[in-house]
Amino acid sequence: MAARSPSACRAEAPCRAMRITSVLLGICFLSLPVSTLAQIAFERTYGGSSNDHGYDARQTADGGYIIVGSTSSFGAGGADVYLIKTDSLGDTLWTRAYGDSSSERGRCVRQTSDGGYIIAGRTRSFGAGDWDIYVIKTDSAGDTLWTRTYGGIRTEFGFAVMQTLDGGYIIVGETASFGAGMADVYIVKTDAAGDTLWTRTYGGAGDDKCYSIDHAWGGGYVFGGHSQSPNPYHHDFFLLRTDTLGKAIWSKAYNRWDNDYGECARQTADGGYIIVGEYVLATSDVLAIKTDSAGDTLWTAIYGGAANDWGRCVDQAYTGDYAFVGTSRSFGPGPDHKVYLVEANPWGLMISFRVFGDSLGVAYGRSVQQTLDGGYIISGSETIDVSRWAEVYLIKTPGIAQEIHDGAVIALDSPGDTVNPDSTYPVIATVRNFGSTVESFHAIVAIDGYTDMTLVSGLQPRSCVRVPFAGWQVPSTDSTSYTMTVYTQVLDDYTPQNDTMRKAIFACNPVIGTEEVFDRANRFDFRLWQNSPNPFHRSTAIQYSVPVECDVTLSVYDVAGGLVETLLDRRQGPGIFRAEWDGGTHASGIYFYRLKAGSSIGTRKMVLAR
Repeated sequence: MAARSPSACRAEAPCRAMRITSVLLGICFLSLPVSTLAQIAFERTYGGSSNDHGYDARQTADGGYIIVGSTSSFGAGGADVYLIKTDSLGDTLWTRAYGDSSSERGRCVRQTSDGGYIIAGRTRSFGAGDWDIYVIKTDSAGDTLWTRTYGGIRTEFGFAVMQTLDGGYIIVGETASFGAGMADVYIVKTDAAGDTLWTRTYGGAGDDKCYSIDHAWGGGYVFGGHSQSPNPYHHDFFLLRTDTLGKAIWSKAYNRWDNDYGECARQTADGGYIIVGEYVLATSDVLAIKTDSAGDTLWTAIYGGAANDWGRCVDQAYTGDYAFVGTSRSFGPGPDHKVYLVEANPWGLMISFRVFGDSLGVAYGRSVQQTLDGGYIISGSETIDVSRWAEVYLIKTPGIAQEIHDGAVIALDSPGDTVNPDSTYPVIATVRNFGSTVESFHAIVAIDGYTDMTLVSGLQPRSCVRVPFAGWQVPSTDSTSYTMTVYTQVLDDYTPQNDTMRKAIFACNPVIGTEEVFDRANRFDFRLWQNSPNPFHRSTAIQYSVPVECDVTLSVYDVAGGLVETLLDRRQGPGIFRAEWDGGTHASGIYFYRLKAGSSIGTRKMVLAR
C-alpha cells in the first residue's frame, strides 16, 4: 500500500387512538455527531506485482471502507475477485481473493444487515457458460459464507447487487444466453441464501445493458444503463422502473446525440432519478440527465473539456447536490487519463471539479459515495507510470460536515389500490433516510378515520426499511373511495416535501357477473384529491376519480386566473387516475388546479416553493 498527498485541480397531523410500535434496524454507523467527525483526506493504492483494479468502494459501519475489484497479483487464477477492508484512514485491515484457476472480476460490493458483505461480478471458473454472474456472500471478516452463479450456456456479467427489504438480494447484469438481442438486461432476485426466486430479461434486438440498481419511488426498483434497441444505429441512456417482482412499470430511452452511454442511476430525494454516463460526438463528454418520478426529463447537463471525458457513477449529497465521477483526458496533471470528480447543484450547474492521479501515470475513476463527514470516497485504478502495473486506487476527499435530517416516505406497500369491504388488511409503508445521521422518527398513517404510529429507530443513512402498522379494518360500505396518507415526523427535516405520500384506495365487494361490473363502474364518485407533495419543490402528483367515461380536462392556473398549463384533455373513466405537474420552469407561489369531468368541476390550491 502506498500513501500520497491528494492532488487537486480547480476547480403534524391529528392522530387519535394510536398504537406506538418500534422498528429497530440492524447494524449502525458511527454514533458520533457528524460535526465531531475529523476532516480526513487521503489517497491510497493497493496491490502487488501484477495488475489490480478497483471498481467499487463504500463506507462501512465502523467508519472505514470496503473496496472490490480484481487482482492478478493474488489468488488462484489469472484474475480473481479482490476485496479490501480498510480503516477510516485507508490503512489495510485485511484483504481477500475469491476465485479459481480461470478468471473472476468483482464489480459491486455492499455491506449487509448482518455486518458482512455481498459482492457481484463475473466468473469463468464456475457456472454453466463462458462467463456467468458470480455472487459472493461473506461475513464481516470477508470469509465466504456462500457463492452462487447465475447464467446460461453463453455469457452473463454481473454489474450491481443490493440487499432487498425482504432480506434477499437483487442483481442486475447482462445476458447473451436469454432474451431477445445481442445482450439484454438480466435481473435476478434471490432469497437470503442466494437461491433464485425469479429472473427477468429486458431488451430488443440491439445491445441493452443496465449497470446499477436502486430503490424506486413508489416501491420496486430502478435500473440505469443504455439501450440500442430503440434505434439500431445508436445507443441511448436507459432507465427501467419495475415493481418488486421485476415487472416493468415503465422504461425510458433518452437520446441527445448519436451515441449516449448511461452508466449509473440513482433515486433522488425529490422522488425523481439521476443518470450519468457520456455522449460521443467527435470526442466524449460527461452527460447527466435528471428526471421526475415518471422518468420525464427535468434537465440535462454536460461536463468536460476539449478532449475525452467519461462519466461512470453519481451520488446525491445529503444537501441535494450531486457528485459525478469518471475519467478525464481534458484536465491535468499530465496528458493522460485522470480521475475526474464534478460537483453540481440540484439543477445540474457545476460548483467545482477536481482531478486526481500522478502526472506521469494513468488513473480511472469508477465509483463515488458521499461519506458521513461530507467528503467523498472514490475508487478506481491507477498506474503510477506507463511501465508499471495497475493498482487499486482509493481517494478520500475532505468535506464540510453537516448534520442533515431527511426521513422520506417512498412507497405505500399495503394495502393495494383495491380492497374488499369488511376485511382486514396489513398496512405497510417504506421509508428511506436521505440524511447524513442515523435517524429515529415516527411514521404515521391515516386512512379516513383509521390512524396508527410506529417508531422507526436507528435507520442508517441511505437505507430503507418497511414499516408495519396495525391492520386496517375496511368499513362494510361497498364502492367507497378512501385516501391512505403516510408521513414522517423528523425534527429539523431538510426536505419536508418528501415527508408525505398519499394514494387512493377503492373498496368494493368481489365482482360476480357482468352486470355488477357495469354497476360498480357507475358508482365511482367525482373526486379531486389534494396534490402530493404540497408544498412542493419541483413536481407534484394530482389524483382524481371520475364516475363515467366523459371528457376530462385538468388545468393549472396562477393566482390571477391565467392558464399556466393544461395537463390533460381527453376522454377518461370510469376510475381513479393520476397526473404529474412539473413546476420547474415556473416561479414560486400559489397555483390552482381545476378538474372538469363532464358537468362536474373541482378546484384545489397548491404551493410551489423553490
